[in-house]
Amino acid sequence: MRTPSLLLALSISLLPLSLACGDKDTGDGGGDGGGTDGGTDGGTDGGTDGGGTGDGGGTTTDPDADGDGYPASEDCDDGNEDVNPGAAEICDGIDNDCDDRVDTDDDIVLDAGTWYIDGDADGFGDAMVVACEQPKNGVDVAGDCDDGNDEIHPGADEVCDLVDNDCDTLVDDADDVVIGAPTWYMDRDGDGFGDADASMVACEPPGSAGEYVADDQDCDDRLEEINPDAEEVCDGIDNDCDGALDPETGCGVDCGELSLLSYYDSYSDSTPAPVHAAAEHLGMPYADGAASDFDTLWAAASYDILVIDVPGSSLPTGVDTAISEQIAAGGIVVLSWWQLYSDTDMQALLEVDATTYISTPEDLHSLDSGLFELYESVPDPMVADGDEAGINGSYLVATDSSSSEALAWFDERGTNVSILATLDGQVLLNGFLPWDYKTGDNDRDGMVDATELYVNELLWLTDCSP
Repeated sequence: MRTPSLLLALSISLLPLSLACGDKDTGDGGGDGGGTDGGTDGGTDGGTDGGGTGDGGGTTTDPDADGDGYPASEDCDDGNEDVNPGAAEICDGIDNDCDDRVDTDDDIVLDAGTWYIDGDADGFGDAMVVACEQPKNGVDVAGDCDDGNDEIHPGADEVCDLVDNDCDTLVDDADDVVIGAPTWYMDRDGDGFGDADASMVACEPPGSAGEYVADDQDCDDRLEEINPDAEEVCDGIDNDCDGALDPETGCGVDCGELSLLSYYDSYSDSTPAPVHAAAEHLGMPYADGAASDFDTLWAAASYDILVIDVPGSSLPTGVDTAISEQIAAGGIVVLSWWQLYSDTDMQALLEVDATTYISTPEDLHSLDSGLFELYESVPDPMVADGDEAGINGSYLVATDSSSSEALAWFDERGTNVSILATLDGQVLLNGFLPWDYKTGDNDRDGMVDATELYVNELLWLTDCSP
């Protein structure tokens, strides 16, 4: 049982605490009650409200646990001061600004990347995508003006195709540099051929229609009658732009103004000599000098051309003399004689070595002289007539190469010369014999091949106009 003295002591010891609590309640009550009621009502209310959870003091109902300035009722993560309605949305997989949208679902994401979809895999994109991670087919370079064609993108070569290949909005010739554009040449004279020294590079011909052309072979762009398609005529001008002045033949005298005497001993009127048929084809008058009347014809007149066609074994004295006199007079001589190899004096006069005769017919082939195509086309090779073929000529070698020109050869090696011009074109030696070809028409054009060859030889020697 407690004693009175003990109770008294306990009461005395608790008195200061009671007083302290009474002062606190009085103060808070004054604050809440306000006015004159602060002393009374405040004391009463303070004693009740101050000790409870009312406005007069106690625990807060909407705390801000992370101290980011937003109470828990507004903060979607009050344990993370970086997450609140005022934070910036970033790429971290959470709703940083408490608007219920995460990362790029939000309107603005502070550290999101900008990508461009590259549909043709050329390294350049078109459609823009904002994403936290690089999307499939996304690249960081924009500007592809055709994302369905990997050959079209910034930096591509601009070519002539009516397309903006490098995406600079400039097409073909509007661009500064166009790869593979053709070169066009000015055609001042309108003949369809341009001047190689006046050119422009462009996708389309510059200027007005026809002002520039693709061909640059006009050798005189001032005259429309001079161009590669023009006909070469005898005017001292390169009409067809092939680098040569005038035709190879036809610029000399008219063939009808020349005279020809031939000697032959193996043809009859029923089988005319190829040289006579050639003269008729060219409109060239000739004297038919059979062996019986050659000396008379030679003595009676002078001739521009002397043709000796002798398959026989030797030259008559009168023929031998005529050859010497014709050369001395500056006239033209054509000699076809298979036994030339046996006459060293005649070889010396003609500046040739006939190294051997041919006992088996051989085919005749053209050289680059153009002899076979000069006027009438001759077959190449020109083959021997099997029915008539006998000993058909000699291999020829010029003794003075500076005044000679090989025009054809036997065999296919080009080493055995068969037609040789000597004395600066005054003499033409047929190592082959037309006698062996007198009826052959291997190109089937209606003219005996030997006649065609004689036509070409006469034109080569005289440059006359048929």
